[in-house]
Amino acid sequence: MKKLFMRCAAARMVALIGTSAMAATQWNFGASLRYNTFGTQVDYGKTKGPDIQGGGADSLSSDHELGWGTQGNSRIKMFMRSDSLDGFIELGYDFDNNKVTTREYWGRYKFNDMGSLQIGQIHQLFNTPGLSNQVWSEDMNMHSVGVSWNPPTPKVVLNYGGFAFALAKPYSVSESAFWGREIDEDSTNPGVTVPWARGDIDTYFPQLQAAYQYRADTWRIKLAGAYQYTKIKKFQVWDNDPAVLGWGPTSSKSLHSWLVSLDGDISFGPLYLAGAASAGENWATAG
Repeated sequence: MKKLFMRCAAARMVALIGTSAMAATQWNFGASLRYNTFGTQVDYGKTKGPDIQGGGADSLSSDHELGWGTQGNSRIKMFMRSDSLDGFIELGYDFDNNKVTTREYWGRYKFNDMGSLQIGQIHQLFNTPGLSNQVWSEDMNMHSVGVSWNPPTPKVVLNYGGFAFALAKPYSVSESAFWGREIDEDSTNPGVTVPWARGDIDTYFPQLQAAYQYRADTWRIKLAGAYQYTKIKKFQVWDNDPAVLGWGPTSSKSLHSWLVSLDGDISFGPLYLAGAASAGENWATAG
């Protein structure tokens, strides 16, 4: 009887400890199923349409298209919060390929009320949130159309107050993308572009991102930037022109990519006005 009592007491103690731990941690779950119900009509002309989306004048693209189906940005997410640790994971579903995808996930350690260290697959610091609420074209929200935006990438982020600094996974276009691309001018023949057939793309350190955001009661403003360095070397050219071949197969070119963006919004009761501006060089090469 004494052994049974001791076992019951131990089980009760374990249950109390487990209950206390669960009570100290907050769990939240959410989901969003998005359905596309849009029709598109494009006038390509009576005989030969214009060169739309690079299809050429003889493109046989459809002029009427009905979007009807679940969108790839549907998602389910879970958020965990304790005294000093936060965790987040968001899963999507690729309906075309019938598979689950990971959209965003991270863990964050808060070392005080002002600062934290965040590690995982996280949204870019230079992204512009809430500028638009366009739902056509799978909720693109003007992303990549005048607004700097990119999906989450692996990174380490240090946050302190309104400042954030990140070391992100470097991004570069594939080597095949440089096939037949005119990258630079022939030094011996000014004005004559040199076609590079293939490049060995090298990365040496993470992409650097930084941002500062200030929030007031009715308005917000954020200044952000990103920089990446890559090198293209050991390229080959297909042109047999001696002047072009004079560059040699072991030449290299440094590729600097940078972006600076400014965005903000101000609220007027239930309405808001938002705007953004971006400037940069080779930003598509850096994602």
